[in-house]
Amino acid sequence: TGIAGSSPVVERHIAEMRALAEANGARDVKVLDGNREKDAWDTHKSIQLSSLRSEPGTVRGKAVVPLPEMAAMFREIRETAGRHKLRSGITGHAGNGILYSHLFPGGDSFVGAEMAGAVADLTSNASKLGGFFMVESGPPELRQAHDMVCRRSDYGLMIRLKQTLDPH
Repeated sequence: TGIAGSSPVVERHIAEMRALAEANGARDVKVLDGNREKDAWDTHKSIQLSSLRSEPGTVRGKAVVPLPEMAAMFREIRETAGRHKLRSGITGHAGNGILYSHLFPGGDSFVGAEMAGAVADLTSNASKLGGFFMVESGPPELRQAHDMVCRRSDYGLMIRLKQTLDPH
């Protein structure tokens, strides 16, 4: 994940993330900056995009949950994919509660009940964990069948702020 801020803040975040990684069995922790950081992010994005292009019907979802629920949501994505006979890949951002899932079709019918059921399950379970799940990329048929605008728990507040601060 990227870290920004004043030098003391950045140093504190790096130390905390290093300690967390090592406490969870990381053998090595690298801090990248400048071109090395940019190259790493470019590679990450390239891998994400290539997975979408490699298998038509792949669904890329974004789950946002409170930090303490990240592990539960990670397990939920993996278990949901298995229940629906889909393959999955999951990446996350350290420290912000965001998990990206790739659901790969299990057969020829990529818009079938299995993919739609998995999306419905992930939407429901993310909500139960205090967050939301949305489809960022997927087949048009699935996007038409699934409400792409997720109703976050703070949706009403966002509408009231918009009406108060910028009604037009």
